[in-house]
Amino acid sequence: MLARTLPSHYTLTHAHRRQPEPHRNRARPGQGLLVAVRVRCSRAFETDRLTRFRVRTHAVGEEATRSSRSAKGWDSRRSLARWVSEQSEEARMTVKRGSARAGAGPMRSGAVKTCAVAATLATAGWSMPAAAQAERYPVRPVRMIVPLAPGGSTDIVARLVAQKLTGGLGQTVLVDNRPGGGTTLGTNLVAKAQPDGYTLLFTSASLATNAVLYPKLPFDTVKDFAPIATVGQSFYVLIVQPSLGANSVPELIAMAKAKPKHIQYASAGQGTITHLTAELFLMNAGIRMQDVPFKGGAPALVAFLGGQMPVIFSPIAECLPHLRGGAKIRPLAVTAAKRVPELPDLPTLAEAGVPSSDVQPRSGLYAPARTPRPVVARINAEVNRMLQQADMRERLAGHGLVPVGGTPEDLGNYVKSEIARWTKVVKTAGISLN
Repeated sequence: MLARTLPSHYTLTHAHRRQPEPHRNRARPGQGLLVAVRVRCSRAFETDRLTRFRVRTHAVGEEATRSSRSAKGWDSRRSLARWVSEQSEEARMTVKRGSARAGAGPMRSGAVKTCAVAATLATAGWSMPAAAQAERYPVRPVRMIVPLAPGGSTDIVARLVAQKLTGGLGQTVLVDNRPGGGTTLGTNLVAKAQPDGYTLLFTSASLATNAVLYPKLPFDTVKDFAPIATVGQSFYVLIVQPSLGANSVPELIAMAKAKPKHIQYASAGQGTITHLTAELFLMNAGIRMQDVPFKGGAPALVAFLGGQMPVIFSPIAECLPHLRGGAKIRPLAVTAAKRVPELPDLPTLAEAGVPSSDVQPRSGLYAPARTPRPVVARINAEVNRMLQQADMRERLAGHGLVPVGGTPEDLGNYVKSEIARWTKVVKTAGISLN
């Protein structure tokens, strides 16, 4: 019956869904439109069976080939879509007639279902419109990958964001910690994930610094990710031991120039953001100090507080309790672009005579490249909305973060500028992790 009503320039082939599909039946560019029509029939017709019809347009001669690439091709596709709709109704009526002949009796709700016909237009440009995807998104839980171990500052902030997104999106956002490879392991998982908005990345400065430190990454930092939104930014505090004798940044610079590489500073490890922050300061100040890498920021700060190290660049969230608690250490400047309310009397490095040394690493959300723009926009809107909430701002401040927000383009431009900046620093300092 379906074959009788099929337009003359289409052919119809029938195959049970469990049968392998021949390679020759797959749609190829220029071969026309492929439509899969799935009909779920009633128990009287065929219980729980799924019959699939494949409809293919055949280009006949040059005229048909040209029409498939022009507006005529779109008219043909619309005609086929109408035909599929008509067959849906006819199939439904056929099932009813078949049920009656089989003695099924009156149609009862839940006994004999109306045939469900799903048409998939599997050709270029025939996927669900992006706007429709965004309207339905999300329809299942979302996974947020954090490329660091649980318990750190980045992980805690990621969980705050996930909690807020869960309420805003109406679906659970699950945090999935995937540490390893200097954050490259978890980051690569997102780069290779389906670009549908159900796998996200929450990370900080390492996304840009790794692009410089690891020349053979399994992903392209700029091309393989779709920036969504900046959550917040932090900064560091330059602190020295009172026993060093430097009461200001100019005095520290003078001491370092008098004895190059004599003064040591503690870092969280080779290639970490605290290491690069110190090297940026040294480069712009025209001095050299000796890096002493530790296995993380916490061990570095412990060594500094114990008097084993004379200089450190410490994240504000980690050092502020000690600065306010009366520890015998001396802060000299902050790496922020302007003075911060937590330490209003402390100058910025630019005010202290070392311009272009501000470092404010940003934490943000990313998706795989080619994620539909409306989906990105939906998540971006939720992030900006949460950053306006007083409780969220307060909790971020507790972790040393200033809420930022903004557009996906803002975050993308930030990553590009950071890559350019750290490329110069790594080259000048001769840093290599190979």
